[in-house]
Amino acid sequence: RDEKENLDKLFKELGRRIVIVLDDIDRLTDKEIRLLFQIIKINADFPNTIYLVTFDRNVVENALEVEQGIEGREYLEKIVQVGFNIPLADPKLIEQYLFAELDKVIAVIDQEKFNKDQWASLYYHGFKDLFITIRDVKRFINSLEMTLNMIHNEINPVDFIGLEALRMFSPKVYQEIAKNKALFLIESGLWDRQDRWQQNIKDKLEKIFIADGQDKEAISKSISFQLFPQLEHIYSNVNYASGWQQQWREEKRICSGIYFDTYFLLGTPMGEVSQTELDQIILVSTNSEKLDELLQPYLDDNRIRSLIKKLRDRFNSLSISQ
Repeated sequence: RDEKENLDKLFKELGRRIVIVLDDIDRLTDKEIRLLFQIIKINADFPNTIYLVTFDRNVVENALEVEQGIEGREYLEKIVQVGFNIPLADPKLIEQYLFAELDKVIAVIDQEKFNKDQWASLYYHGFKDLFITIRDVKRFINSLEMTLNMIHNEINPVDFIGLEALRMFSPKVYQEIAKNKALFLIESGLWDRQDRWQQNIKDKLEKIFIADGQDKEAISKSISFQLFPQLEHIYSNVNYASGWQQQWREEKRICSGIYFDTYFLLGTPMGEVSQTELDQIILVSTNSEKLDELLQPYLDDNRIRSLIKKLRDRFNSLSISQ
């Protein structure tokens, strides 16, 4: 009590006000939220002091519900003198901010490898619906900037952006995709559409898409369909023949078996050939002596077949001399 009286005296003599800002209270546990508001209640009567607290009202009211046997809203009204409801940001402003920040991140990518049509399809099929606040954009961009820099030469950038969105906003769906490679890479045309196995596969996919809750189900499904086009055969008459596999390999898409693991490992799987290694081979391919020297290690460690397979996918981009 003596200490509080001394503090009262000190605050009175300050000659100015102190604003104490407490942000993101809704990120605390229920117990921590209750404790924090007890502390505010005890100390809020100091002279020349103002507490500015920001939080999601529903989260905090639910946390305070059990406090002293009264409703959370009623308990909050006993402490908060003036409340302000901050409106949601204009979706157009969020979109502009997202595009501006994405442009900075993808600047490291060869823009010829960034398929704008693929990006537009991803954006309007689930991706844009993930960003409700500026905070959502910042969280995503911070994560994408770090991971994309590590791996941009080895993957399809649009696919990686879509997968990273799932990792950030639907982490359980992301984990299930990583664990169910065979399910997501299944080739259409391998069974008759009336086959009983088709319904079994659909049931498994539906359980995965709802892993992060019903509110995320439609978005997770839409983005997954963009990443794995062959899944459309499970839900519609769309059929991707085997010829698409070569195009997906050329584009380094996640829906191609040889690139799937790269997206989750953030690097080239053991026994595979990286795009950087492939570029080096192509670069010296007109010099037989240097080419022979570079090829020998791939013969020694049994990666020559993987190298040849990936070189075939680059065939259309090679010159006659190469």
